[in-house]
Amino acid sequence: MKLRVHLWTLPRWFAAPLFGGSALLGALLAGGMTFNSWLGVIASLLIMAGGHSFNSFLDYSWTGLDREKSPNEVPRKTIRAARALSREGWPARRRWPSNAIGWYALALAPLSTWR
Repeated sequence: MKLRVHLWTLPRWFAAPLFGGSALLGALLAGGMTFNSWLGVIASLLIMAGGHSFNSFLDYSWTGLDREKSPNEVPRKTIRAARALSREGWPARRRWPSNAIGWYALALAPLSTWR
């Protein structure tokens, strides 16, 4: 369960085509696909995963958008990863920022090999 949350639920990979496609289009407009272009696409996807993970933490802990006020509450937004995780009893919301920082750290790997 925890591995699935860290690798799939918090990063929200369903948005990868949008982010990856934008990075690919930017590379094509800048002169074509090179090794650096692919490193940029990989880095942008990892940064996207970190941003989504951090957003889940902020929506639950800081702004309260994902907290349930009552069982009859109409949600203010449709994607509620943090609410679903808290309902499942996934402990330690304090680990969610660590998840985001981990994705950001992974993004440094392709960026450090940039030529």
